[in-house]
Formats: sequence, structure tokens, C-alpha cells
Amino acid sequence: MRIKFLALTLLVLTATACKKEASTDLIEKELPVKADKVAATRLPSDSLKSSSVNARVAFQLPYKEEVPGRVILYKLIRYKTNQHFMASSQEAYQLINTINNDGFSEWQADGSVFYLYATSTPTQFSGPLIPLYRYYRPSNGDHYFTPSSATPSQYISEGIVGYLQSGKDNMALGSPIYSYFSLKGKFDRIYTFDFNWIGNGNSNWYLEGIIGYL
Repeated sequence: MRIKFLALTLLVLTATACKKEASTDLIEKELPVKADKVAATRLPSDSLKSSSVNARVAFQLPYKEEVPGRVILYKLIRYKTNQHFMASSQEAYQLINTINNDGFSEWQADGSVFYLYATSTPTQFSGPLIPLYRYYRPSNGDHYFTPSSATPSQYISEGIVGYLQSGKDNMALGSPIYSYFSLKGKFDRIYTFDFNWIGNGNSNWYLEGIIGYL
């Protein structure tokens, strides 16, 4: 009888230990996942904060080679509203890593970039370059890029994002960057080297002019 009792006690203790070990394994597997989800939502607070919702999955930017003395601006499209934006590498990565409740990122990189100059006095030019400023309008999320230092009404200055050739003072000319403004009731702008794409404008886009050269 004593042998049976000892055997039964040993069986109960073994089962309890196995159950506890299994429970511990489950907790160890679940905790990192929860921690990752919490960490993924801790994004910088800036003008892009309104787009930083439920970041859960990582997407990669298309590879673009870094060029010494240059700053890359990625051209992005917000697929739900067809809104256009130009962002630094860090900002672009943040936006395309932002996943909404539908499981998709609002922003996509269109693959093209601008290589701005990092300083106003690169060695290959005899004269200074012009700054490119970025302004943000909180009421509609619009970002406006211009060489003008005058902050437009209802916009907030976000500083200088890089430098361009001005086309003046006998400086070597690069390719012009054209700015177009949407005429369809939403605040949106596109910037492109390709004049043949929209030309002097159409029913959808108004040609604002050349903002500089690269």
C-alpha cells in the first residue's frame, strides 16, 4: 500500500511540474511579442505623427546609393488620398513602416528620389547654393517645399531639408525641378524633373514654376 501511495504521489508531482514548465514556456513565448508591439508604437512626435498608427510590420525602402555631400529625399505617395510627399530616409522609413487597422501602410515609395546638396557651399561650385525649405500645414497635412524663407499663412516652418542650384551667377546648371499644385480641391503638390509629364499644367495641375536645379 505504501509503495502504491509513493508511486501515486510521484506521478502527481511530475504532472504538476510539467504543467508549470509548459505554462512558463507559453509566457516566455508571448511576452516578447507583446513587448515588440508596444515598442513599435513608440514613434517620434513630429508633423508625421498623425500617420503613425498601429506600426506592426517592417517594410523596406527601395535601395538608393548614398552619395557623399548629398541628402536623399524619397518621393512617397499616400495611396488612400493620392497625396504626394518628399521625405528623408528616416522619415520615409517611418511612414512606410506605419500600418493601419486594415493591415496596410498608407504610404508607398514610388522609387524616385532627389539628391539635394548637404551644404550651401559644396566644393564643385564657385558660389553658394539656395536652401530648400519645408513647410507643414496642420489643418490638412500638406507639406510645401520652396526656396523661399517666408513662411506661408497657416503653415509651420520645418527648416531646411537641403540645398539646390539657383541657376544664377554663372553656376553650373543641373536639371530643373518643376513644382505643380493640385487644382482638385485638395492641398497637394508634386515635384519632378520631367516637364513632359504635365508640361505647362492641365485641368488637374497648375505649374508653379521651377524651385531650383540639381
